[in-house]
Amino acid sequence: MQYTFLAGFAAIIITGFLASLLLTPLCARLARRLNMVDNPGHRKIHTTVTPYGGGMAIFFSMALTLFLSVALVFILRGSSASFIASWINQHIPATLGPDGYDRAYGVGAGALIIFLTGLIDDLRPLPAWIKLIMQIIAAAITWYCGVRITLFIDSQLFSFVITVLWLVILTNSFNLLDNMDGLSAGVALLCGLHLLLLSAFGGHFFLPAVLGVYCGAVGGFLVYNFSPAKLFMGDSGSLLIGYLLATVAAAGTYAEDYTNAHAVLVPLLIMGVPLFDTLSVIVIRLRAGKPIYHGDTNHLSHRLCRMGLSKKQSVLTIYLLAMIFGQCALLIRNLDSTDSSAVFTICLMVVILMASLMSTAPDKK
Repeated sequence: MQYTFLAGFAAIIITGFLASLLLTPLCARLARRLNMVDNPGHRKIHTTVTPYGGGMAIFFSMALTLFLSVALVFILRGSSASFIASWINQHIPATLGPDGYDRAYGVGAGALIIFLTGLIDDLRPLPAWIKLIMQIIAAAITWYCGVRITLFIDSQLFSFVITVLWLVILTNSFNLLDNMDGLSAGVALLCGLHLLLLSAFGGHFFLPAVLGVYCGAVGGFLVYNFSPAKLFMGDSGSLLIGYLLATVAAAGTYAEDYTNAHAVLVPLLIMGVPLFDTLSVIVIRLRAGKPIYHGDTNHLSHRLCRMGLSKKQSVLTIYLLAMIFGQCALLIRNLDSTDSSAVFTICLMVVILMASLMSTAPDKK
């Protein structure tokens, strides 16, 4: 059964990867025809007109893979001879539970809203406040359908506020991180893989399956997006991957009881890089008296370049940081409070070191 379990996840990841690998060039051509392109500018690091379309490739690759997976599940559930069918019958009902389908519909509805908002923005830029409202609506729907953060506090209002904040902040964090070839997609892939491992170790099926589809789709796109990028995600992609990661992280279980409540730090560590980048640029923009939605070149990647690294080296360095935080999250999941506090303290020291290094690169007006 364990081999069936692993083979199932491998098949899901490979299917998502191949679907994305095939659909991405087609979506790039479609983006050019629709004039969904990113032109060089004073805040842009690329020098040629580059099409969007990665967001469409990721979305449709995931949709196709999920459709095929669900179809296969229902086909096999009707078979009494297959040992795979018995395994599916054992795990699917227990995984989804009585409210599982509501959660799945909520995540799907929220993802569709986020994707369409980003797609419209790629076609014709939307005001920041409209995108924010649509993100809040998507997050509220997701919360209403059962994906909720509680932090062990028995309050519906607190759960709503903290869940919406988490989803909106992470959704925008990956959008802000999308400032160099392969950066946002690569970090999102690493975050997704670590969440997949944590969910699988916890004996879950549904969340790792969704994450497998996600990682396959993002990985296929990354083949074309890594330096030198042949196309970009656009807002339809960067907002979507952030929303999906935030939602899956919120839906996961990291603490079985109150004795290991420190495990709620796990998603914070996994998302440490995009959260740090977002908070740092917000502080810089507020200090400069600029709106927080006003773009600039003061992100972690830009500052690493100003410190002497090449663009590719900057991206790979940030990948390494994401892997470090992810591995620390895997450690914390199985440590007691004292040891996990020590690991979290080390991560905090790394963040302070990053902030110190960034301060050596002057803010760019």
